[in-house]
Amino acid sequence: MRNILLLAVLAFCSTAYSAVIYTSDGFSSTIGCANVCGGFWGDSYTNSYTAELFFLDNDSSVDGISWVGDRFFDSDFTVNIFNTTVSGLPAVNPLYSFHIGENYNKFETTNLTALFSADISKITLFAEVPYFVSIFNNTKEADNPNLVWTWRSSYIAGNEGPTIATKSGSSPWQSTFLGDGSVGFALEGKAVQVPEPSSVVLLFTGLIGMVFVRCHRGIVAAR
Repeated sequence: MRNILLLAVLAFCSTAYSAVIYTSDGFSSTIGCANVCGGFWGDSYTNSYTAELFFLDNDSSVDGISWVGDRFFDSDFTVNIFNTTVSGLPAVNPLYSFHIGENYNKFETTNLTALFSADISKITLFAEVPYFVSIFNNTKEADNPNLVWTWRSSYIAGNEGPTIATKSGSSPWQSTFLGDGSVGFALEGKAVQVPEPSSVVLLFTGLIGMVFVRCHRGIVAAR
């Protein structure tokens, strides 16, 4: 049943955007969970932030993101993508920040969770470069701690990654654990060909050569 649901969800994501190019280790597990999933707060009520490390296999143009979290109330989301510091944690300031607001699709998957999907402005992320992604709900729900929005996660036995980082308010990021936990998210886009520096130099040299030849021909013709 969970596999059928996952296929339907991936089809849902792929029709809205270019294609699914990355899924976190916890994505499929969190989509179909009921009351067994864990989770990390990413909510203005507690001023708590969560981010997960990821790598792409190819240089990619990214234009959409999906994530799994509590379905209980409508939210105002911000998605941040961070570079990684030498200590293996998210940078202080995001590399990219997208205020999604309420401009997202919501597909309820269980009595607890929903899949959220949204467009983001097109960005290029590079292969094998460590990035962190963070999902944050800006909505405060009327002094009810039971309605703190949770980014759903799952535990995967034998998995040696990824890294999840958390922080509260303006405090520094800290690694929550290394190992078998993963929050649910996926990226949509397509692989791109990024020119090598040597290729750019060759192209530039070729253009200069073409201009020189055209100018030279013009001078000869004028004689």
